Amino acid sequence: MLLLSKEKIIILEWKEVVYDGLETSYRISNNGDLVNNKTNHEYKKKMSNSGYVLYNLSLGNKQSKSMYAHRLVALHFIPNPLNKEQVNHIDGNKENNCLSNLEYCTIKENHIHAYRTGLHNAPKKKCIQK
Repeated sequence: MLLLSKEKIIILEWKEVVYDGLETSYRISNNGDLVNNKTNHEYKKKMSNSGYVLYNLSLGNKQSKSMYAHRLVALHFIPNPLNKEQVNHIDGNKENNCLSNLEYCTIKENHIHAYRTGLHNAPKKKCIQK
């Protein structure tokens, strides 16, 4: 499937969602869309309090797991040989979960990126009067 964006054509790829080594009834696209394989229903994007796209996955046996869209895309499409623990939105837009906008990073790398791009302000040092 082709998806047209303002600057480029994105070819959609889909992968079966695997959670904790177990197959689920979902598939995730390389732009962060989630579909239920049984119903072919595309899930609406819900926003977390922190501004990230969040999906609630039913895992069977009345269990569910909330997963961020950017983490699902990264886990299924981006190799992580250095086992970096965080996923960074390169453009700083938490709603842009396209594969080309995501990268694994360390906590330190994520903080540096946030300060350099103006997403976070550097902490202010308190002046202590003597």
